Amino acid sequence: MFIGDVLRKRREELGMSIRELSRRSEGRPELMEYINPTYYCRIEMESSPYVVVANTTIDKFWTIGSLLRISPLLLFVLSRKLDPTEADRSFSIRDS
Repeated sequence: MFIGDVLRKRREELGMSIRELSRRSEGRPELMEYINPTYYCRIEMESSPYVVVANTTIDKFWTIGSLLRISPLLLFVLSRKLDPTEADRSFSIRDS
C-alpha cells in the first residue's frame, strides 16, 4: 500500500474532499503549512511515491496528518518505502 492509498482512504472515511482539506489548512497557525489541492492530489494519485512524496517536507506531513488525524510520523515512514510490507525487518534498536 502506497502513502496515497492511505491518505485517500482516510480522507474519504472523514467525508472530506481535497478542496475541503486544503481550505482547512489555510490561516491556521497551529498547522505548519498550507496544503495546495493540486499538490495534495498529486500525492494521492502517485503510483510511485518517490516522484512527489520524496520532496514533501515534514511540515506538510504534520499538516496533512493533523487534518486527517493520522500520525505525521507514520506518513513520513510510509513516504520512504516503496512498499511498507517489504520493509527491512532485520533492523532492531538493540542492534546498535
